[in-house]
Amino acid sequence: MAVIDYQSDDDFIRNRSSYITWANMANGDTGQPLPLAGHADKTLHVFGDWGIGGQLTFKGSNDPRAVSDYENATDTASWVTLKDPYGMPYTLSADGGDLLVTNFRVIRPEVTAGDGTTDLQVVLACKIAAR
Repeated sequence: MAVIDYQSDDDFIRNRSSYITWANMANGDTGQPLPLAGHADKTLHVFGDWGIGGQLTFKGSNDPRAVSDYENATDTASWVTLKDPYGMPYTLSADGGDLLVTNFRVIRPEVTAGDGTTDLQVVLACKIAAR
């Protein structure tokens, strides 16, 4: 039940993009919240060892408590599960990915189920929208 810091591999010089990784997420872990409202194009990819019953959910918040202190993942802010354009929640239980179309001020992954072998890599590719 740790807060997993994200790592950023920015490539703004060539194509104004970022690659964000939350590595080695285990059952009960929460990713450090990330402020990405300025990045309109976001693609999620999750892979690794899911263990038995492993599940990852992506959440977002516009709650001022989350926005003002987004580095504190243990706050009391209200978080909601992100949904795809068809209203289905971004909850994965196997390797996969998808386009994130909702644009909350801060977002984070949460491993909501699994066992002692659950070890997930969460990668988010995002690009600043052209002006």
